[in-house]
Amino acid sequence: MVLLIALVSWRCRHIRIPERPSRAAVWHSIREALPGLMTPIIILGGIYGGFLTPSETAAVAGIWAILVGFLIHPD
Repeated sequence: MVLLIALVSWRCRHIRIPERPSRAAVWHSIREALPGLMTPIIILGGIYGGFLTPSETAAVAGIWAILVGFLIHPD
């Protein structure tokens, strides 16, 4: 294990560490990713919250994914 760590450290010594992004860039990325990250919350919240059956949850999550894919992130 120590030999592997030494090998990786030696081979990666010339890799530059990029600059940290600004807070504005981080918040922009979070806001942009939030609709897509809501999908697992919809799935798990619907099933464990008792609001939806698994079949209904699949339909709702599918419609949500289509809306996010075509309307919010059309690129």
